[in-house]
Amino acid sequence: MPLRLIATFVAAVCMAYAAAPASAAEVDSPLQPGAYLAPFDVKDCTGPAAGKTLCYYCRYGLRPVAAVFVREWTEEITELVAALEREAARPRNPRLATLVVYVGPDTQELEQRLTTIASVHEVIRTPLTIYRDTPGKLKETLGISPDAAVTAYTWRDGAICSARAFGHAALAARERKAVIADVQSLLE
Repeated sequence: MPLRLIATFVAAVCMAYAAAPASAAEVDSPLQPGAYLAPFDVKDCTGPAAGKTLCYYCRYGLRPVAAVFVREWTEEITELVAALEREAARPRNPRLATLVVYVGPDTQELEQRLTTIASVHEVIRTPLTIYRDTPGKLKETLGISPDAAVTAYTWRDGAICSARAFGHAALAARERKAVIADVQSLLE
């Protein structure tokens, strides 16, 4: 096999690897660092505005924010919420705002489940909410892929600092740690 052909093959494999998501479970996120999210409405189930529809993107303003959008709730999502809550509670992070947005049907059972999770796991600083804006906005302006079960963003001054999207909600420990590492780097 000619050396040039081998070099071309190796270069192609390297480029494909570099373009692939960090994990086989990760899904490409159309919004990249430096992009801006658009305001979006949620129904707050457990936060300071419980029972109301509001825009936490607007409410949090220029603060550093970690937001996780989920399409299904798993024990691993609950563990991620607990980790977000720990980060928000650290004395060195007084301005950090955190938020979890469930993207799916708004039912009484779901609201009760989110309230129970917040109570059992002592989630005080991280509002558990339900997405209430237009479905088209999810992909078009929020960059939430229909293939993503979980999308995690961090942003500061409205500009995205990190974006991760996963095709499943059963996040492995290393995937949860990667999201929390993004939160920690937001504050450095």
